[in-house]
Amino acid sequence: MVTTTLYYAKAHLSALVEEVSQSGQELIITRHGKPIARLAPLSAPAWKPVWDAPDRLRPTLHESPTAAVYPAGFPLSEQDPI
Repeated sequence: MVTTTLYYAKAHLSALVEEVSQSGQELIITRHGKPIARLAPLSAPAWKPVWDAPDRLRPTLHESPTAAVYPAGFPLSEQDPI
């Protein structure tokens, strides 16, 4: 386990975060020789982005992306009552 001082961590946080994320190893931050914090990499997210969703959950795209799509019972023209 790697340790560093709070002073060094404040001055080099970006580099330390990159190192921890690349190596997967935790970093202990100390103040006056005593551990006060731990910087650790996150595991892979448990959720998947929408582009990885199954087809049944993705929004449906129509032939014309600018065409209005109305739910059943919604007025379809200017003359229909709202």
